[in-house]
Amino acid sequence: MLNLDECRHAQGVAIVIDVIRAFTTAAVAFDRGAASIVFVATTPEALSLEAQDASLLIMGEEGGLPPETYDFGNSPSELELADLAGRSLVQRTSNGTQGIVRCAHCDAVFAGGFLTAAATVNAVNALRPDIVSIVNTGARGDWQADEDQALADYLDLRLRGDHPDPAPFLARVDASDASQRIFRNPARAAFPAADVDIAMQLDRCDFAIAVEPQGDRLVARRVSIAP
Repeated sequence: MLNLDECRHAQGVAIVIDVIRAFTTAAVAFDRGAASIVFVATTPEALSLEAQDASLLIMGEEGGLPPETYDFGNSPSELELADLAGRSLVQRTSNGTQGIVRCAHCDAVFAGGFLTAAATVNAVNALRPDIVSIVNTGARGDWQADEDQALADYLDLRLRGDHPDPAPFLARVDASDASQRIFRNPARAAFPAADVDIAMQLDRCDFAIAVEPQGDRLVARRVSIAP
């Protein structure tokens, strides 16, 4: 298990986790019909891509909130209402997309959330990797990001062939600092509780989110692999 600052040590196949909210948002975007998502580390990168292709939509956040130049925030509940059929997006977030960029040296990279958990296990197992690196992108300092660690622990067991009861892992998402101090805090209206509810929708999606380099871009697409 690695945190965001340890991504340089990732080897083999990397599963980069951001449950609240980057890769829950990305999964919903694909569920709403998105064709691809380019993951970037900075807003200038996102705006540069948009300047090259006006059809691109930008989603994500800085400090939790979307800059005015973005089309969408980093909110799965916001994207639930969006028609993204055939659209390509760019996503920049403070944790999740940073982890993707920092793990680009790995043999294969997947963006992980509970919505795509089983599909991610199937996709990773199909590669028969010698090494799987699981990255909790939210953990830093005293902030433990137990919502991400819960998925890391769950995926670790699933990859070992176990089939644990998911309920305790999902309960950790709801009990996490991010959930209780931010998204379920009535004083933080910009952070909807519905985002956490969506983040706990285990295996809602029948696809994994695979990331591959294309030129100087890291492009994510949905992939479905039978177990």
